[in-house]
Amino acid sequence: MKKWCVWFGLLGVAFAAWAVECTIDCEKDGDHVSVSLAWNESPTMGYTLKGRPSLALGDWLDLTAQIVDAGQFQTNLPGLQYFFRVDDYLLSAPSDGMMMVVSGTNSGTDPDFGAYALSVDRFWIDSTEITKEKWDVVAQWGADHGYKISTADGTSKTNGHPVVQITYVESILYCNARSEMEGLTPCYTDGGGAVFRTYNYIDPFTVACDSGANGYRLPTNDEWEYAARAGLSGKRFPWGNTISHAKANYYAWHNNPLYPYDLTVTGDAGHHRSYWFNGDVSPFTAPVGDLPANAWGLYNMAGNVAEFTNTDGAFTKTSTAIIRGGSYFSNPDKVRCGDASVTAGWLTSSEQYGFRTVVGAD
Repeated sequence: MKKWCVWFGLLGVAFAAWAVECTIDCEKDGDHVSVSLAWNESPTMGYTLKGRPSLALGDWLDLTAQIVDAGQFQTNLPGLQYFFRVDDYLLSAPSDGMMMVVSGTNSGTDPDFGAYALSVDRFWIDSTEITKEKWDVVAQWGADHGYKISTADGTSKTNGHPVVQITYVESILYCNARSEMEGLTPCYTDGGGAVFRTYNYIDPFTVACDSGANGYRLPTNDEWEYAARAGLSGKRFPWGNTISHAKANYYAWHNNPLYPYDLTVTGDAGHHRSYWFNGDVSPFTAPVGDLPANAWGLYNMAGNVAEFTNTDGAFTKTSTAIIRGGSYFSNPDKVRCGDASVTAGWLTSSEQYGFRTVVGAD
């Protein structure tokens, strides 16, 4: 939709022309005209604001950096005419396989954990857990560029399965290496403000995360849960309040009073038959993208491998991070959206642990 809005002042004239529907408000302020523009933003769109003193002559000046808040711009103009335009564009995912999670609040009463409220800004998140193939591409680049990671780190059952046996600190190094490999600004820095690329087992370190950088990072605890719930309020799991192997790869129980929400039938109790029996080998992971996605297109947010999240504040060798989602070996209580009882230290690794990454979208 295109809409024109014109205002005439005693000392100046301000025009606004755009492809995005906006409102314009002008007010005489001494020898200047105070101009305010406002428009409604779509969560999946980006916006540019431009201006120039002549509609016919000259280049449009990019004023996007002067937007003080989402959908708002204010400035003072001298006593002359000025033209504005606001254009929108579809935001592109940082890489294939990432989904946008729009900003908002998810609040409600979880049947097991009680009242909660999660508020997040929009971000991109991997739709699946990181596979060993993706790990190897980044790890090889990182090893060639000063990172303490290697293709020898981590394992997986076979191609298409999540990488496991990665330590927590290695998942952070992966994020930074992937960022630099793709020309983005790494999020994680050391105590001196340098990009975090290496460590040793003796000296302490402090790793800070700049969530405003445009590189990859681990999701925060709130971001992970917000994405897992996928807009559902007050549910145990990403799809509802009950669970079975039709929905997730976890250790199932039949008729266990500890897990009345597990609907598993007798013959399907234990590990998931599709990923364990018929001569299968440990770990009993499912291929990423197997089993149904949640409403936002995210796979295995319950079960398969438990996932590392960012710490609150800087990370040190004495810090602990929360691991979310549970794994193929987890009882049904550990794969609930609200469960945050499992933690990791900097060298924590397991055949049950993996990760996915996020990128800020603002």
